[in-house]
Amino acid sequence: MIDSDGFEEYRIIHKDKHYRLLAPHDIDMSFVEVRAMLDHLLLQGAFSQHSDDDPETGTLYTCRLPGVTFEVDVAGEDVVVFSRTDG
Repeated sequence: MIDSDGFEEYRIIHKDKHYRLLAPHDIDMSFVEVRAMLDHLLLQGAFSQHSDDDPETGTLYTCRLPGVTFEVDVAGEDVVVFSRTDG
């Protein structure tokens, strides 16, 4: 699904939790990369650091994975992907 801002929305269940992933339509991500990114964020405590007081405020993370780096914002169970860099 593409919203008016050009972001595609993906819903995913990973390790028995629901996540909403938002990414620009021009960023390609493999299923393996998405799961690795979520694992990286889980290890960083990204989902437990969010305050329910302000659902609009997220935290920026750099996810360096084998062969790819993602810049993302995490707010609650939402992950917004801003960039993907190979290498």
